[in-house]
Amino acid sequence: MPSHLPVPVWLTLVLLSVSGTLWLSGSNNADDVIGLLERILSVGALMVVVLVGRGVPLEIAGVLLAFWLPRARANQAPPPIPHRDDVSIPF
Repeated sequence: MPSHLPVPVWLTLVLLSVSGTLWLSGSNNADDVIGLLERILSVGALMVVVLVGRGVPLEIAGVLLAFWLPRARANQAPPPIPHRDDVSIPF
């Protein structure tokens, strides 16, 4: 019978820092393929923390962050630009 040992806090912090570093490195990388690979590895490290590490405090922080974000209101969209016929040139 496999025993599920909790992931130590130090390993969770290391994986979170590696995930953040890889995400920032992937965002700043000039090569699109390598940047995408770094982002994929970043998401993988984050999924290990959330799914394997049983990071309840991290999940609670994510839910609180989601509630803290501003809501989209119905009247937030900018008004539409009035239609103008600037493209056609009369002959």
